[in-house]
Amino acid sequence: MVVISWYISLLSLSIFYYLFVVKKAINLTSDYFFILIWSQIFIYIHIAPTLTMYNIDFMLKQYYLFIQIFSVLLFEIPLFIIYLKLKNKFIIFSKMSRMQIKIQPFKFIIFFTISVLIIFFILNIFQDYPLWFKRIGHKGLANLYLSLPPSVWALFRTFEKLGVLILSINLITFFYLKNPFTKTLSFLSVLVFGSIITIYIMINSRLESAILVFVIFGVYFYQIRNRKNFTLINKMKKNHIKWLGILLIYLFTVVINSRTEYNRTKAVSLKSLNPISLINDDQKGTNQWLMRLNGIDLMAQITPHAFKRGFAHGEAWDNFFLFIYGPILFPEKVKKLKEQRQTTAKGFLIKKYLKYDEDDYYSSILTDSYGNYGLLGFIFCAIIIAPLIFLASTFIKNPQRGSQLIIGIYIMINLLRFEHELGSLLSDLIKFSVILIPLLFINPIQVLRIRS
Repeated sequence: MVVISWYISLLSLSIFYYLFVVKKAINLTSDYFFILIWSQIFIYIHIAPTLTMYNIDFMLKQYYLFIQIFSVLLFEIPLFIIYLKLKNKFIIFSKMSRMQIKIQPFKFIIFFTISVLIIFFILNIFQDYPLWFKRIGHKGLANLYLSLPPSVWALFRTFEKLGVLILSINLITFFYLKNPFTKTLSFLSVLVFGSIITIYIMINSRLESAILVFVIFGVYFYQIRNRKNFTLINKMKKNHIKWLGILLIYLFTVVINSRTEYNRTKAVSLKSLNPISLINDDQKGTNQWLMRLNGIDLMAQITPHAFKRGFAHGEAWDNFFLFIYGPILFPEKVKKLKEQRQTTAKGFLIKKYLKYDEDDYYSSILTDSYGNYGLLGFIFCAIIIAPLIFLASTFIKNPQRGSQLIIGIYIMINLLRFEHELGSLLSDLIKFSVILIPLLFINPIQVLRIRS
């Protein structure tokens, strides 16, 4: 059966190869972010599950194959079709004019001041609360969040969820500012804010480390293209790819070292930042790494139960809106659900079909849509995700105004969190837009269109 799984993986790869190499419908210049998301699909749906199959029972293997083949047919192929249709339909708009970016000095000063205030308050929060290193288990982290004052929790989550976006804006302003004084301020903001968010992400999350690198990398090269009228592919020299790879390896090494050291000593030292001294951990083997990247295991486990009892038909999303406005309108009800560990759709599915309480199991963007609607959920997910990828990519590489660039980066950061369920993705997009909206008002980036 593992051989069949490898053939399905090869089918998925062949479709991408055909569109990328043979048809040239997808290319690195215009589809950089789409390729990143497809790479996650390939890892979470095919590579990691296939490698995991060597260590699971025969019955579960069958459900793995079932999920994988229908993911290709009902999610991946529709995703390609919808994305390419949108790309071909709206390509004319990207050719009408070229872009020139200017930074508005007054708004930059406001944005710089807010960045400094965020740094000041977040450092105070880290000093007063044990949030700098979150390797305390999901249950322990949930209890810690519940104990935080609402204002502290809101500021910390803003830093955590929007930190990469704020850093991206700072980098863009530094890239385009010409006045020596404001450029120096921008450099200091990038240096200090960037150092704090980068170190925080490095020691807490492999996925977020990758998102940080790939988003900054993509934004930087699209700005090179727009500023100098070069294509991304002409500027993407081997040196840039080499340093990107080295940086990613370093970030992942730091994450591994930090977590391993904490597991052993309940503390993290500067030794974790040394990539040469890779800390071995006997408690964590390859299987756990593969399971972390396994986006279909939960779907496979609930499949036989869902076939007998029926899929959830949207019930797993009953609390979707509650967790968006509930913390303000119904804080006690939300707190009770958090205490019961029923904060996510996958937590509901595990309790409904597998009869135990857990909301931190391995998942992917397909998990909750499949648990709700079965195979139709794959199509539903493609219909939602493909336009979002196209919209975010277009806003980043060819914005018509400064707000579009910010919105594009904001959406893309969330899309790249492929291990989160669809409901969590949409919930985060809506929840944190409350912070995004005022951010748009003080956005210092101005886009001017010059007719070709």
